Amino acid sequence: MDYPSEMLRSKFCLCPSGYEVASPRVIEAIYAECVPVMLSDHYVFPFSDVLNWEAFSLQVNISDIPRLKDILLAVPDDKYMKLKEGMRASKETF
Repeated sequence: MDYPSEMLRSKFCLCPSGYEVASPRVIEAIYAECVPVMLSDHYVFPFSDVLNWEAFSLQVNISDIPRLKDILLAVPDDKYMKLKEGMRASKETF
């Protein structure tokens, strides 16, 4: 399995929280134009005072992980396209 190629072919990329505030997973997802799906409860997004994270990512609570597939399948095409546009617009920030 080729990780970068899989990201380029994916609509959504999982970005589980870690011990650090910033994660390379988010940046990798954005550059692959793969909507970052933040897996975390009450995550405080870095630079949220200047970045509208809701414009280019999704947040899923840890307790909702068992329903993750259904949650992502329920994202309407128009919302997905807006998230992709938001990613492209914010790409320079990363």
